[in-house]
Amino acid sequence: MSISESCKMHAVLLAIAAGAFVISIPRANAAMLVTYDFTGPSASPTSVGPGLTSATSFTGQFGAETGGFGVVTDGGQDAAWNDGTAAAHTEADAKTLDGGYYWQFTVTPAIPLNLTALDFDFGGERGGGGNTGFTAFYDAQYSLDGFATAGISVGTGSRVNGSNGNGYALQAIDLTGVAGLQSVSTAVTFRFYTWHGPDNDATLADATSQETRFDNVLLSDDVVPEPASLALLVIGGLMVMSHRRKS
Repeated sequence: MSISESCKMHAVLLAIAAGAFVISIPRANAAMLVTYDFTGPSASPTSVGPGLTSATSFTGQFGAETGGFGVVTDGGQDAAWNDGTAAAHTEADAKTLDGGYYWQFTVTPAIPLNLTALDFDFGGERGGGGNTGFTAFYDAQYSLDGFATAGISVGTGSRVNGSNGNGYALQAIDLTGVAGLQSVSTAVTFRFYTWHGPDNDATLADATSQETRFDNVLLSDDVVPEPASLALLVIGGLMVMSHRRKS
């Protein structure tokens, strides 16, 4: 290989490496898009990343809930809490009865985003006495039209809760494979339908005070490469091609 050919090869490799480097640079603080830790207690976002135009409060809808719900301090911890009613014993009830039983929030991107993860703590306790607990369930869904049409599930889970409470369990939902949440530039609403099964003691099958809680909600993202970044790679390639023609 001549010196001239060697120089051309180095130029090509340099252009490719430089373009790849530019494209792979993540935005500062790209991991955090919005968080809710309910300190105060407050339903407002605790922190909002620069990739968003806005993020709503964490709001609840619990139909004919009789035990109460809200963002409160419960058991010494600020959380989104609801005191379950016997009405929402099934998934179908949670999604259709009395307008539904759920928590939700909406984020509006300022730039196209690749949403990567939805993490939160899920827990509760049976506050009605007795020596047994119950199982709480959730179905996390998203919608790009404010749930005017049916939402799309991104993850489900459950938590067995004791009669005196036994903390929270981290729920980590991977969003990288959800096509509708990649390069998204429209408002996205996340909704957590929640319901509970009977107590784990048949003698207390329909006991109320089956409390479920959400805490430390975190939505993560990765920014979509800007057109300018891609343009740099194209320009680099064109410069190399031009140099080869002149040679």
